[in-house]
This record gives sequence, C-alpha cells and structure tokens, in this order.
Amino acid sequence: MNQKLDIFHLLFTQQMGGLEQAYIDYSKALILCGHKVTAIAPPNAPYLSELEKLPIKIIPLRVRGFYDICAWWKLRKLLKTAKPDVVIAHNGRAIHMSSMALSRINNTCLVGISHSNNLKYSKNAERLIVLTEVMKNHFIAAGYSSEHCAVMQNMIELPNENEIQELEKIKQQKANAHPPRIGFLGRLVTEKGADILFKAVSLLKAKNILVNVIIGGTGTEEYNLRSLAINLGISGQIEFWGWISQNDKVKFFANIDVLCVPSIYEPFGLVVLEAWKYNTAIIAANSEGPNSLITHNIDGLLYEKESATALAENIEKLLFGDKILVQNMVKNARKKLAGYGIEESAVRLENIIYSLIK
Repeated sequence: MNQKLDIFHLLFTQQMGGLEQAYIDYSKALILCGHKVTAIAPPNAPYLSELEKLPIKIIPLRVRGFYDICAWWKLRKLLKTAKPDVVIAHNGRAIHMSSMALSRINNTCLVGISHSNNLKYSKNAERLIVLTEVMKNHFIAAGYSSEHCAVMQNMIELPNENEIQELEKIKQQKANAHPPRIGFLGRLVTEKGADILFKAVSLLKAKNILVNVIIGGTGTEEYNLRSLAINLGISGQIEFWGWISQNDKVKFFANIDVLCVPSIYEPFGLVVLEAWKYNTAIIAANSEGPNSLITHNIDGLLYEKESATALAENIEKLLFGDKILVQNMVKNARKKLAGYGIEESAVRLENIIYSLIK
C-alpha cells in the first residue's frame, strides 16, 4: 500500500477562472485521498476563499513575476524546512519558481500541471501532468519524456439535489421564453471567440431568426465586444452579466437554453463539464479541449472553429430543430459527467502521482 504524501500545492495567479477552479478541485481530490496538503498562493487571491473551506493549511506567498528573487528565497526556505514529498505546481510561473527553489534539495519531487501547450516553463518540471492526449503528444514531440508525462483531465463537483431542484424550478419559470437564450461563460479575451458568437447571431438575425445572448465574464475584450454588437445591430440581444461566481452558476445556467463555447484555443474547457452539470445543451468549436470531451450529436454539437456560419447553422439546429435531439444530448451528457466527478477522479489522480514519482 502506498504511503500518504506530504504535498505542497502551488498556484500563483491573481484571478478566478478555469485554471483556478482546477486548482481548487485538485486540492479537494488530494484531501479526499488522505494526503496532507499545503496550499501556497498569493495573499488575497480570489480562490483562497474556497480553499479556506477545506481542511488545508494555506501559506500566502506574493510572487511578482517569473524571476521574483524574494519569493524564490521564501519558497526555498519553506521547502528546506518542511521537506514535502511532492510539490505540485500549476502552470508556468509556479513550475518555474518551484524548479528554481528545489535546486539541490533532495527527496522532493516536482510534478507540474500544464493547463496549456506552453513549453517554455512547463519543461522545467521533472514530471508533468497535462489535460489531453493531444497535449501529451505535443510535449513528447518537443522532447519531453513519455515516461514522465501523464494525462489527467479536469474534474468537477457533481451537482447536489438542492442545486438540481433550484435549477429546474427556474428553468420551468423561463420555459418557452422568446427569443431563446444562448449563454457564453468565460474570460472576454480574443482566444475565447465571443466575437464569433456575435457574428453568428447577426447572421441568424439576417434570416429573421432571433436569439438573445447572456455573457458571463469580464476581460480585456469587453469594450470591443460591446462595440461589435452595436456595429452588427444586435446590441439589444446581448446582456453582459459580468463575472459569474460559483454561487451564481445555477442562476446563470437556469436562464439559458444552450451554452456556446466558441473558443479558438481551449486546452480543456471546464465549462463543458459545467454545462453538463447543469443540464444544459452545448455547442462548441472543435478546438482541442471540447473536441476531446464532446461526441458530436451524442452529448453536444461541434462545429468548425472560427466559422460564424457553421456556428449559426448549429444554433438554428439546436434551438429551432429536433427537440428530442436536445433532450437526448442532455441525458447522455449527464451520464458521461459521472466519470469526471471529484471522488472518482481523485483515485485516478492519486494513481498518476504515484506512478510519476516512483
């Protein structure tokens, strides 16, 4: 029987999104397996409030960049004193900082979690976990050892009965709303493709097919997206709800008929699991992440990424076509979701970590 591990768990971002939710979920999974987990993250990071609900030690560490000497020295001192079995570091900054801090410290293994295809700093990890087989092949092609690289898809907290009851109650109140509503959930940055969704809505409007869009998210592209909506003549069909917290997810999904994931680049797409969790049909671009999760016409629809025309056709198919298809997709997605629950995923994660550090 494998021993329980003393794990330092690191993330150095100051925002809240899919990466940060994955960090929270990893923390829950590691605790479920009985490991001692110490979270190291910036003070006042928005995800700390979720970590504080867990039986976990939190050490605040402010990191101002990839080469913050002060942070490096503090982290190295912590590692030399605590001597954890494993350091699990999420994404480039945490991996790079951990790699430097662990220099000439024996008996502590660094496992990096790469949430993107960025090689620059992820390659500093002795062992690496990536989100999809496509990502693994990308790293191996760049020279990373296949023996030291494993695939672990993101996980999600499965819905409880209260969430489902609240969701269905609101959905019944909103049933048969016109125009139907499409949701977008994520950061408003170029790679997330919200502009493609707006162009698809405009194409549908030209055919006298009206749909409304609820945008859940903030980001650097918000001003440009508002301007685009005005220029396309669809501003009256778009609602910007701002950032959607975990507590507001039920309300968001209850108010939409379909979730759209038009990302140009999406390494995994935790939002796909969220749509499945909240019984919401999904249309997604066939970018790397959604393509690894969704089986077309079975538990969601996939369309050619960056094509507003293809997206418009799929919106029309899903919202104004075969209602049985929608019902079946939601039903199938709910069955598939069970395999991504934190409890089941925790066992896989633990096995992967043991296999990497043996």
